[in-house]
Order: sequence, then structure tokens, then C-alpha cells
Amino acid sequence: MSILLSNLISILFLVHLSSGVLGDTHITPEIRADITYGHNWRRASLASGLVQQFDCSNMPQAKKISRLAYDCKLEHSAKKWSQNCVWEHSKSHVGENLYAVSPPFPIREGMKMAMKAWWDEELKNLTEPLPKELTSNFMNRTKAGHFTQMSTDLITTVGCAATICPKLGLFVVCHYDKRQFDRRPIYTAGRKCSECHRCEAKTGLCEISKSLKRHMDHDKQCKVAPEKSISLDTTITHPFDNGKMETETYNFHMTDINGKVKEETVITKNGKVKKYERKVGKDKNWKGFFDRELDDFFSHF
Repeated sequence: MSILLSNLISILFLVHLSSGVLGDTHITPEIRADITYGHNWRRASLASGLVQQFDCSNMPQAKKISRLAYDCKLEHSAKKWSQNCVWEHSKSHVGENLYAVSPPFPIREGMKMAMKAWWDEELKNLTEPLPKELTSNFMNRTKAGHFTQMSTDLITTVGCAATICPKLGLFVVCHYDKRQFDRRPIYTAGRKCSECHRCEAKTGLCEISKSLKRHMDHDKQCKVAPEKSISLDTTITHPFDNGKMETETYNFHMTDINGKVKEETVITKNGKVKKYERKVGKDKNWKGFFDRELDDFFSHF
């Protein structure tokens, strides 16, 4: 590898590092409480008929909207997708909301911003009263799909995560146990709680079932070690075996959890994507290990 290219890689690495790519995006019990509270008070407002439309009329009460419990499995699947740092929905069967803000905010603040954007901001996209059947097909035509996912009476659990990405900034992903489909009612209009097994009189939400209450013990089920990560994006043009100059884009991503380092490399060439993963064991100087891996990789060019 030429000295110029080597220096370029070093410069790129430092730029991304100073931009906040290295960071702690650990979801604490306090953040989990923020997530459930942020969802549930909004859902309670909807269930009680207190959410206002553009014409100042309120959306009707809901017969059955459940209080959400926190699910660590959903948090883990959200984390896995957020680490891809790609602004697109996964192909998972679960419900999914995405949000990104750059430059990256602290994760706790970013989570609150995401929920506000999905609910408050998307309500502004509604330019006509909701039809009686309250279909998400109608909502999606007005670009409020995130709102429908937060408000649907299908869901009972939520789990969220975030990753600091080079291009997206703080990338927030929330997963839900069910996905809100087009043409399915968001909820059934009627007297609040009228179809709940047990009702929370103050909120208008259905109580969490006994089978889901175990998800509320955040400390025991969601005890995940703090994570540090480094990412690097770069594009290189160089001659291949056929003598033609071709361009490849590389994304390197390394995470460190309790000293256990995992390396991911994504290579994009001519629209084709290849992804490589490997565990590289424990390394106290994990940033130094990242540097050595880059030097070794680019020495082949």
C-alpha cells in the first residue's frame, strides 16, 4: 500500500473518530423506562380520545389499546439492525420504526426525539379527517406510517436500540411484537376499554397481561454490557486483474463488549454487497487492533 493511501486511511479514521463514531449506546434501565413511558402516555391519549386532528376535532376513543411492556429480545433485534447503519427497513416480521439525527445526540435525548417525531410530527401530515375505519392504508398515503405503528392495537411489547453511524449520526430503531399492515384498522373506535380484559381507568389502556408482566423487570432481563464501537467508511479506486480501474466501497465496523471484539466488513462493488463477520477475541488495546486490521487489509492493494 502506498504511503499516500496509508496516510489517507489514517486521516479518514481520525475524522470519523472525532465525529463521535466511538461512543456508548448502551440502553440503561432509565432509557427503557423513557421508551415505555413515551409510548404509553401517547397511546393513552389516543385511547381516551384526546389526540387532536388538523381540524381541531379529536380522534375517537379506542375500545382496546394495550399498555406496552418492554421486551429485551426486541431490543436485541433492534440493536442488530441499527448496527448495519443503513437507512432502510429490515425484512424482519416484527414492526419497526426508524429515526436518525446528525450530529448524534446523547442516546437518551435521541430516543425522546424519535418518539416525538414518529407521533407528533407525523400527525401534522394528516390533512383530512380520519375515515371511520381508521385504516393504516389511509395513514400511509399521508406519510404517517410510524404513527400507525406506535398507535396500533396489535402491539403489546416494544424494544429499542441505537448505534452511532458515520453517515446517519445517531440511528434509532424500535421493534414491536406485531407489524401494522395496510388496510387493517389501527384500532376499533368505541368507548375506551370496552373490549379490555382489565382496564386502567385513569389511562384508558388495557392492563398488561400476567404473561407479559415478566418483561417489566428491566434490570434482570435487559442486563447487557456497555458497548463501544468504531466505524469507518471509505471508497477506493484501483486497478483490478483486468487492468480496468474499478471502485469499491468498504465499511469497517468493530464493537467491543467487555473486551470481546467483533469485526464486521461490508464491501460494495458494482452494486453487489458482501458481508464478513468474525470474532477476534479479547484485545485490551482494541482501537490499536482496529488500526492494525486496516493496515493489513489495505496492504493488499
